[in-house]
Amino acid sequence: MGSHDGHIEYMKDPWKGLAVYWASCKPFYKPSLKEMGFFEKPLKEFLEYTPNPKVLLFGATPEFRDLLGKYRLDVTMVDINPEAVKEMDSLATVKNPNEKLAVKNWLELDFPDENFDIICADSTQDNLPFETHADFFRNIYRMLKEDGLFFFASVYKNPSLSITPRQIVERYKENPAYYEDFQNRIHDLFVLGTSQFFDKEKHYFKFSDVNKAMHAEIRAQGLPPEAETLLTFDAREEGYIQVHSTLADFEEQMSGLFEELDSYVDNSHHALSNMKIAKLLRKI
Repeated sequence: MGSHDGHIEYMKDPWKGLAVYWASCKPFYKPSLKEMGFFEKPLKEFLEYTPNPKVLLFGATPEFRDLLGKYRLDVTMVDINPEAVKEMDSLATVKNPNEKLAVKNWLELDFPDENFDIICADSTQDNLPFETHADFFRNIYRMLKEDGLFFFASVYKNPSLSITPRQIVERYKENPAYYEDFQNRIHDLFVLGTSQFFDKEKHYFKFSDVNKAMHAEIRAQGLPPEAETLLTFDAREEGYIQVHSTLADFEEQMSGLFEELDSYVDNSHHALSNMKIAKLLRKI
């Protein structure tokens, strides 16, 4: 998890309360214990022959910071917004004295060639315009050492799933408490966005479109005011977008750059809506 101005350029004060939001999320919207265990095993093996690796971490994901801090590794976090990192500091349970922040744009990183032994990116490209993804991965390739490891995870949309505003409202009417669970709410609104409002050329949907559709259905069915809160997503500004790729997109972007050593697929409660896939990669 991180921030990038291309993804939230129009949002107002988006990072205030980020820690509260993150704490309310469940896997796979944030890394699960199983996902982190998937990464820890090869990390421990890597440390046996590379005792002092240099690590690049995109964003300030607490789960990755705790894993890397457990081994007191030399970690460079990179994020364009220090306020986002400050918010997430409170959720990192391991305080790593070897962790530092570089305030940089993810698309303009100028670290030296083959500078890092390990690079970690969890859903990073979801915060970047789709047309930048190929260059983003090429730059990771450039910065990673020949024998280095790339820990990568992302959520990929499932094009076979669909839901409508009316179906969401009907589910609410049957059981209003269902959408008091933030995970359930964001799950159905994401499926609504990817199935009904997805721009196939730009690979994103606008939350403003989702909210407008939900507000219209809520008013049409005469639901009480509290439904407005439970059945919409506070995107904070009209321009907020959600980028989504398919697994085929990722494989095309990685072609000729990285080979897969291992992978893990999240099978959590909501994994049928999209796919959270973690991969251990190295340079070809």
